[in-house]
Amino acid sequence: NRIETYPASLAQQRLWFLDQLETKSAAYNVHLGFWLRGPLDLQALRASLQEILNRHDSLRTSFRLDGSELVQVITYGLSVDLPITTVTGTGNLYPETYQIAKEEVETTFDLQKAPLFRTRLLRVTPEDHVLLCTLHHIVTDSWSMQILAKELAALYSAFSLQSPSPLPALPITYGDYSEWQRKWFTTDKVQQQLT
Repeated sequence: NRIETYPASLAQQRLWFLDQLETKSAAYNVHLGFWLRGPLDLQALRASLQEILNRHDSLRTSFRLDGSELVQVITYGLSVDLPITTVTGTGNLYPETYQIAKEEVETTFDLQKAPLFRTRLLRVTPEDHVLLCTLHHIVTDSWSMQILAKELAALYSAFSLQSPSPLPALPITYGDYSEWQRKWFTTDKVQQQLT
């Protein structure tokens, strides 16, 4: 797999520091759950998740110290993992579904291993599924999670009809932003802002 490195943004440095202080914590896990009703096109769902992973460098990012500097490590060629769990209880399946979702959210990430994006599909009934997406806050925020949800819906709609991705290519990456941020901090503008 090919990798690229970029400087970590200031926000990523802050979250890395907090993670080092409190290891084995899921406090910064961010999650989305989608209740999917009706027949599920599993192939289209997997392809949609793979396209999202391929599209967004941040979802393939891990972190390491390069000397004393924290860097983002972007890994190319990762495959999405979508384990499927069948909810097996009898009667009311919602408590078991909730418990599995809770366990997923509470599972920690190792920030040095990509991806910091995890998915799991719960089969509640033959036509009821719950898709769980869990990410570490170091690679996402609430605004980005809204984008993930919209892109997933658009991709699944297209791929379930065997149509190509309707999403345009992304003009910049988060690595581009973090490089810009670092360069900006070396300009006279920083001193002007401090003054």
